[in-house]
Amino acid sequence: MTTPLMNYVSSRSRSQRFSKANRGFTLVELLVVIGVMATVVACMRPALNALTASGNFSRNSYQIAGALEEARSYAMANNTYVYAAFTERDGINSQQAGKGRMIFVVLASKDGTRGYDAANPTQLDPSRLTPVSMPVVITGLQVVDSTQLSGVVQRPTAPSSGRYDMGATTSATPFSSQINGTAYTFDKVIQFDPQGVARIQTASSSDDVPVQIELGLKEMRGNTAPANAQGSIIQVAGVSGSVRVYRQ
Repeated sequence: MTTPLMNYVSSRSRSQRFSKANRGFTLVELLVVIGVMATVVACMRPALNALTASGNFSRNSYQIAGALEEARSYAMANNTYVYAAFTERDGINSQQAGKGRMIFVVLASKDGTRGYDAANPTQLDPSRLTPVSMPVVITGLQVVDSTQLSGVVQRPTAPSSGRYDMGATTSATPFSSQINGTAYTFDKVIQFDPQGVARIQTASSSDDVPVQIELGLKEMRGNTAPANAQGSIIQVAGVSGSVRVYRQ
């Protein structure tokens, strides 16, 4: 027979079990959980930073390739000559020369002509050029001779002749342009003609069409290349002007 006392004890026991099962965290327990979470985040930070840097470098490489494709398309669509050019600056101080920052511009001939004699190339007159797009400033990379990336970036074997490397070639048709009040000289210039053919005009190349043009890129942090820096090679076919990106 169940007595009132037994009912009370049973009810109290169930109440205690319910209370224990549903009570919240104590302050000490919360502090322990927060400490564990902070430790995990701190351990993951280097990996997250590396992942972010990898994504940024990849995005920058394809952004440059996209600008080159835009230059070629504009030249063909508008029956004119287009110049895709860049210069480099220090990755920390943009006012001084160095590595780590690239300023990239795409300009078109206003009158549809080349703007110079291929047999005697000279500096382009900026007053005869018009912007195709806004200047692009990219940080976190430097231009290198693509042969430095041979063991890093896998690509088809480069031809032994008819190849121009932007990291080791200076154009004979540089030009100056002001961006946000600062004057820059662009001496790395790829020209696209109305047929979409890509050239680099040097003092000795005359009107030759290269087999391919390569732009080697290497990852930078500020103005210093990190250990195990990523690399990519942007390849432009001379005859067709088509653009491809090779990543490690």
